[in-house]
Amino acid sequence: MADNPKSKEPRGGFTVSEIEDKFKKHGVEICLCAMFILAAIFALIWGGMMLSWSILLTMILGIVGVLLPKQIQKGQKAAFDFIFKEKVTSIAAAVVGILLSILIPPLVFAFTGVVAGQSLACNHSSSCDN
Repeated sequence: MADNPKSKEPRGGFTVSEIEDKFKKHGVEICLCAMFILAAIFALIWGGMMLSWSILLTMILGIVGVLLPKQIQKGQKAAFDFIFKEKVTSIAAAVVGILLSILIPPLVFAFTGVVAGQSLACNHSSSCDN
């Protein structure tokens, strides 16, 4: 049977407006997931020292995040306030993040480590309460 455009059967997939709505709601999460996936893939592609540096920087900056949670939290807040001030800035930050995840994967893992350490310290103590 040929496709009938007047058919009332639902078609698979998403419309462009549905994709735009999803990205408007979850743009940050989508960008971060893309960054992590690309960083993991390119760390494997570059191999060798890139993998070692990724693991080492994640561990070292995780420790720094645990030791300095207030300073990390202030830096995160300032960075997010700057990035989300204008739409152009947030798009530029997303592009830079994607490029960094391709070119310098250990940097993405380093930021992940520092945020994870800060989150761990703040969840298990009252040192981050304002």
